[in-house]
Amino acid sequence: MSRVQNSIKNTSYAFAMQFINTLFNFIFRTVVIKILGIQVQSLNGLFTEVLAALSLAELGVGSAIVYNLYKPLAEGNTEKVKQLMQLFKKAYRIIAGVTFTVGVLLCPFVPLIVNSVDYSRGYIQFVYMLFVLELSVSYLFSYKISLITADQKTYIFTKIDAILKIISLTVKIAVIVITRQYTVYLIACIVITVITNTIKSNIVNKQYSWLNEKCEPLPKEERANVFSNIKNIFIKSLSGKITNSTDNILISILVSTVQVGYYTNYSLVMGVFRQIANQIAYNGVTASLGNMMAQESKEKCIRVFYRLQYLFFLIAAVSAAAIRVCINPFITGIWRLGGEEFLLPDYVLLVLCSTLFIEIVNRPLWAIMEVSGLFKYDKWASIAGSIVNLVVSIILGQKIGMAGIFIGTIITYLIQAIIKAYILFRMRFGVSPVRYYTNLISSFAAYVVLLVAVEKLCTFITVKSTALQFVINGGVAVVSVLAVIFLFTFKTEQFQYFCQLTKSGVEKIWVRKAK
Repeated sequence: MSRVQNSIKNTSYAFAMQFINTLFNFIFRTVVIKILGIQVQSLNGLFTEVLAALSLAELGVGSAIVYNLYKPLAEGNTEKVKQLMQLFKKAYRIIAGVTFTVGVLLCPFVPLIVNSVDYSRGYIQFVYMLFVLELSVSYLFSYKISLITADQKTYIFTKIDAILKIISLTVKIAVIVITRQYTVYLIACIVITVITNTIKSNIVNKQYSWLNEKCEPLPKEERANVFSNIKNIFIKSLSGKITNSTDNILISILVSTVQVGYYTNYSLVMGVFRQIANQIAYNGVTASLGNMMAQESKEKCIRVFYRLQYLFFLIAAVSAAAIRVCINPFITGIWRLGGEEFLLPDYVLLVLCSTLFIEIVNRPLWAIMEVSGLFKYDKWASIAGSIVNLVVSIILGQKIGMAGIFIGTIITYLIQAIIKAYILFRMRFGVSPVRYYTNLISSFAAYVVLLVAVEKLCTFITVKSTALQFVINGGVAVVSVLAVIFLFTFKTEQFQYFCQLTKSGVEKIWVRKAK
């Protein structure tokens, strides 16, 4: 199966899984808010992010697993794969222990970041420790799933993932409805995590029956190389955690914990678009990019990269425009979480849309850097970005609140994109990054124009039904954005490539139906 076919297959299965996840996540969020209240949802959102920051011990290991497995899997070197997986098994056991230990040590300080909620110090600490325990046990088998990713076979897990997700979320919802106790729900989450990870581990063992066979330890020189990659990826990933996993914490400290709950509702909706981009970038094409970077010419790699950049510009522009005109009608009219108090200020929404656009449009750059082997240099871009993010977010967060925190995130993405592009094009491809910079600037300018145009168009079409307004706004956003972009890009190589790819896919479907 070709790299393109693997990418399409992985992406298609990932989308199916994403639809199921999204549906059940909305149902779950609704049940939590309606039964347990917005304060519980706020606490849940806060500790989810705290645990994302706590998982620092794992940073670098997961990416290093995938990166170091590309070559032996491509060559069919099962002995090397076994050696690497044994090494990572030991690493993840240590990570689980370190995570739990650090979590316990931080427990006394957790109430300091919780602001304006009606819970006792003891209750907050107990809830936090349940989060820590779930995270720790999740590491016991998770390393095996990376083997599936590196082997470009994520579609194998999709069906079982869907089934496990449906069952686990159904059980979680039932626990909340029956007990109406947040702590009982968290204990159920721990049990479910252990069971689902055990099932997934057994699937990997069956798929790779030779995986648990005895093997010699990985040679010292190769272990040193692996740990060098882990060290460099750790620093790079640490920046990602600081950029992506501190917003809720800063909102809780600088604004209020309850505002975390309101923001996480927006984040869940925006997360649908983020996940679409992630499924394509990481589950869909990253492994194929890794294979390509190892075997193909620089010219072909660059050509494929710019094709991906075009695709992700389409996704980013449509996503940001749709969020701008659809999310408020969705929250109040369709999701029906509550009234106007559940809506964020308009200027905050504008900043969130820009954050989403910048994040998605740079996904191809982030993905190709994951498999470029430039971890040693990439870490410096990450360090610069994380420092700027914290400083700007704290300063602006104190002055203008939530919007200031997200402006810090936007600036971080831009700084990292500039540095990462320079590293990739100069050091890996030996060409100037000016074309990428020009594309990034023109993409953002086009996004601003499109966003203003879509908003103006939607103001001309107003109806009394909020649900109908949501549908109309969504249709206007998608159709107008795609129409304008296609009008100005239909002569480009990227547009022609995706047209041909779509045409080939449709023809194959017709051939199958004819048979």
